[in-house]
Amino acid sequence: MDLLLLFTPLIITILLSIKFIIYPYKKSITIKLLGVFFMFFSIALFAILFQYTRTINTSLNNYFFILELMFYPVMLSLPSLVFFYIISLTDYVSNYNSIWKILPHFYIPIQSLLFNSYPYINSSNKNLEIIQHLDYTNFFSLKVIFIILNVIYLIKSLSIYKKHRLKVAQVLSYDKGIRMNWIYLFIMGYLLFILCFFILSPNSSPYVVYIPLLLLITYLFYQRNNQNILSLENTSKENETIFKSSNTEFNLLSEKLIQYMTNEKPFLKKDLTLYELAKMLKTNSSYLSTTINSVFNNSFVSFINNYRINYAKKLLTNSNYKEYTIEAISEEVGFNSKSAFNRAFKKNTSITPSEYRKRNN
Repeated sequence: MDLLLLFTPLIITILLSIKFIIYPYKKSITIKLLGVFFMFFSIALFAILFQYTRTINTSLNNYFFILELMFYPVMLSLPSLVFFYIISLTDYVSNYNSIWKILPHFYIPIQSLLFNSYPYINSSNKNLEIIQHLDYTNFFSLKVIFIILNVIYLIKSLSIYKKHRLKVAQVLSYDKGIRMNWIYLFIMGYLLFILCFFILSPNSSPYVVYIPLLLLITYLFYQRNNQNILSLENTSKENETIFKSSNTEFNLLSEKLIQYMTNEKPFLKKDLTLYELAKMLKTNSSYLSTTINSVFNNSFVSFINNYRINYAKKLLTNSNYKEYTIEAISEEVGFNSKSAFNRAFKKNTSITPSEYRKRNN
């Protein structure tokens, strides 16, 4: 029974990896990458459990070389896999559109696999000496190179994540399903696994494998229900040439923009994008984005949300809308979720929509 409980996390991760690789609920490279991550994660979990169970059953020591052969390349691949999974959720993944741009990131794991395979492929009297040298190399790889790779790739991942958030704010007028705040939960689970592996002894507490697994499972279900994978590329056929413009030209466009926002109310469209608004104004998106940033000192999403909030204020104090719930008001003014409406409203007014309604009725 104890062994069953001990190996349950391993069974779960194997099943998840098969599910995501072979039968993904969304046919995308992102889900398959998550499946590969869970497959490699299961091998790492198996290493922890094997280390514990071989103290109970010494006959397992005869098979330790198989685990060693797989373990080091797998561990050294995890930082790169985490990086590629995170960027696959952004449109920065287009920078890695060929195998030759991806392979260099797995050079060290591939090298580790080749080095560890050599003694078993080559029959030589020096094999014992080679294996001893490999032990030192593997120890250095796990204790030093693995840590360095994690630092490098996690910093790169978080940097791209922040750039993606800024780009989203400049292009989209909504953030439901694309905020990616939950990515911190995934990274936390991964870091917790590393800490459990390096700090806690599996001989004294083998059930530590449950801790990172629970965090990753929590992330998995939260992410599945809340994240949309999107492209921020402009698909409309417009001239995106960047050109110099005078302040007068920017001011003219800003006046045209204000007039259009007031009369046509495009902000009521829940999934409004910068590209769509530029098309409505018969200008290009780069020019419009520069105008919003420089003249109004706002990002696109903040600019649109300001109009939505001002319109919401009118509805919240309008007797014709007194029976409307806060959620219904949020939908009327163009927000696609009550939480996004509350967050934007409080940022704009320092109070919640409910408080604003009470104070003004």
